[in-house]
Order: sequence, then structure tokens, then C-alpha cells
Amino acid sequence: MKFLQNKYVHIGLFAVIIIIASIRSFQRIPFSDTNKPNGYDEQMWTSASISSYHMYFKNYVRPTKELDNWFPTYAWQKGVHAFTGDSLVYGAMGIQYKPDTIHFPWDQVTINTKKSQYMLAVQYDTAIFPRKEFQWFDRAMWTFGWKAPNFGKYIMGWWVQTFAKTKPDPKGYFEFVVPTNLSNPDSGKYEPSTSPSPAPYSYAPIEYERLARQPNAIMTIFTIAAVFLTGWLFFNFWVGFLAGTWLTLNKTFIVINCMVGLDSFAVCFSAIAFLMMMWTIKSILKNDKWWKIILWGVGSGIVSAFALSSKLNAGMVILTEAAIFAILCLIALFKGWKLKNLKPVERFTPLLKTIVAGALTGIIALFIFIRLNPQVQGQPKQKIAAMRASIDDYFDRRARIFTSNQITDRLKAVNAEIMTISKQPGIDQQALMNVYNQLNQIGKNYNDEVRNNSLSEDQFHLKRSDKYVRDVTKMEKDLIKLSPNFQPKTVFVNWVDVKHNWPSAFSLVLKRIAWVDPEAPDRFYGTFGSLIKVKYNFLDGLMAVLGLIFCMVLAWKQWKEKKQFYTYGILLVSFIFIVYGNVDFVWQDWPRYMTPIFPLYSLVIALGILETARFIKAKVDARKKPPQKSAPTAKTKK
Repeated sequence: MKFLQNKYVHIGLFAVIIIIASIRSFQRIPFSDTNKPNGYDEQMWTSASISSYHMYFKNYVRPTKELDNWFPTYAWQKGVHAFTGDSLVYGAMGIQYKPDTIHFPWDQVTINTKKSQYMLAVQYDTAIFPRKEFQWFDRAMWTFGWKAPNFGKYIMGWWVQTFAKTKPDPKGYFEFVVPTNLSNPDSGKYEPSTSPSPAPYSYAPIEYERLARQPNAIMTIFTIAAVFLTGWLFFNFWVGFLAGTWLTLNKTFIVINCMVGLDSFAVCFSAIAFLMMMWTIKSILKNDKWWKIILWGVGSGIVSAFALSSKLNAGMVILTEAAIFAILCLIALFKGWKLKNLKPVERFTPLLKTIVAGALTGIIALFIFIRLNPQVQGQPKQKIAAMRASIDDYFDRRARIFTSNQITDRLKAVNAEIMTISKQPGIDQQALMNVYNQLNQIGKNYNDEVRNNSLSEDQFHLKRSDKYVRDVTKMEKDLIKLSPNFQPKTVFVNWVDVKHNWPSAFSLVLKRIAWVDPEAPDRFYGTFGSLIKVKYNFLDGLMAVLGLIFCMVLAWKQWKEKKQFYTYGILLVSFIFIVYGNVDFVWQDWPRYMTPIFPLYSLVIALGILETARFIKAKVDARKKPPQKSAPTAKTKK
């Protein structure tokens, strides 16, 4: 099968994979029964992209009336210079005011101490915090504004502006009223009603949402191409082919990254950044001229900046690069120290080239990130800290709500069933009253403990929620004796535990990408487990484990033979960093938190498949070879 080694065959197979990836990606753009318009996130990202593009590139200034109410608390905590210093205390021993009567330039800050919570009415200093800056914190853009980096939004906004038949309103299409057609999103309309909402809704025309999906589809194709090329150029053509195929056939990866959002941009530029880093390191190991080293370092920095400027979890790219270059610097220092017979310039030039390439990558990435994101300019350290704290608290709050709702929803379901069967003749009223008393007691205890508990909200859910779930489960079993048709929700996930315990989050990730969890087979996000419908399918996880084992073996072999930390070692360390960092972002079972792992995951799986096949082939070939006859030995005379 020598034709499989032909470079034109390789180019042809690369083209086939990219064509299939393009077809699958662009199939996600038109609206259909499975790909509906008017999704909340897609609409909000569409409007936020239009606004962000015009604010940054067209010098548009929003007519901002109110800032996102998450901003002032964290800006105040982290020392962001946006306030005059004037404030009014609300609470015990303070001035009373109604929060909803505060208007810009005044705002409300929440202060939490160990013993109490109180509020301040604070005033913005519009001289040091002019409208052109505070517009990025507009309440209408909410979490789709200042908490999210901008580069992906710029691309989508430019795309809509360039290709829309009717040019969009740079203000965006935000309203704080609930849409009239939430029950019928297929109507093609998205109009406000008179029902107020605490969070904004976007009413961008459907045309713009469809247009905003297009650059996301293109980024998805580029991601697959970058992964394919990484495998092809630095490992083996078949590693690239298998990795590209795994990604192309992964429905979750295609669906998530072709929606309007920032995921495709972060994943795409992260994959390209890994490819660029590999090229940079190859150039260092070849001892290329300085201008090449500098060029690769600058290129890596630019692409890494685009990744970080698309989504904050892509910051793991920067941390991974820092770790890889640090390892390379230590190795270069060790080698240079041992070559005492050479001049210092010759001994330590590889070390200097590694330092320069790594420094250029990191400095340029951070510099461009700040330039692309006006919401962190001026005081980048303090404003990034405020952004991160706000996001973390937002995730915490939602995790608590989702955890609490699982308990309260079950209590409501039991109450509704009691009301239904209480009217049935012949029901055991004494047993029913026993269940009702349990319901009242559990509900009272739960509400009292939530309100008056000395533990923090997070600690309450970490230490006490499981106890209430056990009580509710016992009550439901008693109810089933009276009403056999009652079907309670038996699955409980403590999302606060997932958010705060890395092992719990990692366990969830493994269930979603490594093997098919029999309790949730429809929520498997891998490839083999989705294509081959076998219960407990563990092929994705098995190939990944084998890939990691071969990575370690081949990395050690590469070091022993060439004293190089290169392809296999870099993939191993990078994959560990990417998994660790992205698992730390997981707080809910949403596939978009898993897919950033997929590019390097696909390479590890591909390596596992290829090296396993080679190992088996070598064993089979060895068995087929006839045993070699040993040479006859001369007999000694007696």
C-alpha cells in the first residue's frame, strides 16, 4: 500500500476532510427544526457583536443610561479608578434610600463582611471615567459586554455590517422586556412585549443572526485544518488525518462552534497558537537565524492574543506556552552549562533564543489583549481582576440557584401530587397526612436554614444539600405507595460541588467525553461513543489513555536518544494544562465548557489509534517471521 505514502494522496485526503468539515459546518447556518432561530444567547451575541464592532472601529458612543449592576461592586473591591470617593451608606446606622431610585452617575455597591451585608450609593467620576469608557459596561449588553473579551465580537460585527442588506443599528437591539413569541420561536419574529425582565433580551433581525453564524462556521473549519496540520507536520500524516476526522465527525464540536458565540474563535485561535508554538520550537531546535526566531515568536504572540481576546478560558493557552518555554529554558541552560569547552555565546545561544521567543509570545499576547479590550485599559490588572471576580461570582450564584431549584422543584411536585390524590375516594388520609407533614417540615427546615444558616451559601450547599435530598427521596417513596404513577426526579447534581471541587468537575468531564454514562447516554459529547451505539462505550477514553501512554513512552525515548523535549512531551504537557484549566471553568453540564479540550484531545486519541495499530502490526509481523536457525557448532573430539 505504497500509494498511501504518496504526498499527493495526503494532500487529497486533507482536502476531503476539509470539504466534509465545510459541509457539516455550513449545514448549521440555515434555520431548521433542529437549528432554530431566536436562541437567547445567539441573539444577545449578535447584538453585542454589532455594538462592539461600531464602538471600537467606528468610534460610536452608546447613549448609555445605566451600567451593568455587577460592575460597580467588583470595580470598587478591586480598586478601579472610576469613582469620586463620595458614597452614602445604606443599612443599619446609614442613610435609607431605594436602590431603584439611583440614577447615573450614582450607582449601588454591595459590601459583604463576615457578619453582615450592606450597600453603598457611590458616584462615578465622569472626568476619569468618560462615556467612551463606561459605555463598554452598558447594562443592556450585560454579561455579553464587559465580562466577555471582544475579538470574536468584532469579527461577527464586521461580518454583519459588511454583508447585511440592511445595515444594522450600531446601538444594538436590546430591550428589558420579554419577547412575545417565546413559545413560538419558529415564527421568524422577535418582538418585545410589555412584560419587564431583569435581564435584557435582544431583538436583532433574523438576517443578522444567520449572518453571525457564518464566521463561526469558518472558524470551525480553520480549527479542524489547524489540528490536521499539527498532526501531519509534527507527528505523522495519519495522526493529523485521524485527529481531523475525529473532530469532523464530532457532532457536539460542530454544533457548539457553529452557533453565534465566542467558542469557535477561542478554540480556533488556540489550535493555531499551538501550531505556531510548535513551529517556533522547531525553529529554535534547528538553531535557525535570529530573524526567524523573532518572526515565529511575534506570530505566536499575535495568535495567542486573538485566542485570549476571544474568551477568557483561552488564557490557558498563555499559561501552557509559559510552561513549555520554561521547560525548554531549563533544558537549554542544563545543556549549555555542560558544554564548557565552547565559548559562552555558543553555549547559551539556544537559551537566549528560547527566552526571546517565549518573552515575545507572552508580552505581545498581553499587549494586544489590552489593546483589543477597552474595558480593561487604564488599569488592566485591577479591571481584569474585577472581570474575573464578577464572572466567578456569577457562576457561583447560578450554581446555587440550579442546585436549590432541584430540591424546591421536587417539593413543588410532591405538593401538586398530594393536592391531586387528596380528592380521590378511598385514599389513606392518615398516610397522606404523614407525607404532607414531611413536606411541610422539610420545606420549613430548608427555608429556615437557607436564610439563617451561619454557613456561607456555597458552604451550605456543599455540606447540607445532600441531607435534604435524602429527606425528599424518603418522602417521595412514601408518596409512591399512595400514588404508584407518581414519577419523581431521581437524579440530583450538586452544581455547587461541581463548581468548587475540581475532582467533581473532572468526573463530569470524563462522563461526557471519555465513555458513555448509562444514566445520560444522550449527553455524551465524544465521537466514537456517539457513532457506535454500544452501552458503556469507552472507545474515546480508551484511545485517549493509550495515546497518553504512548506520549510518555515516546517522549522519554525522544529525550534518551536526542536529549530533546519536543513533539510528544509538548503534547503531553499541553494536554494536561488544557484539561486542568478548562475543567476549572466547568460549573454546569454545558458542552461549550468541554469543547476547548477537543483539539488536543483529538491529537492524543489519534496518536493512541496509530501507535496501537503499529504495536499490533509489529507483534503480528514478528509472529509471521520464521525462527532463525542457529549456526551449527563444531563438535569437540574426545
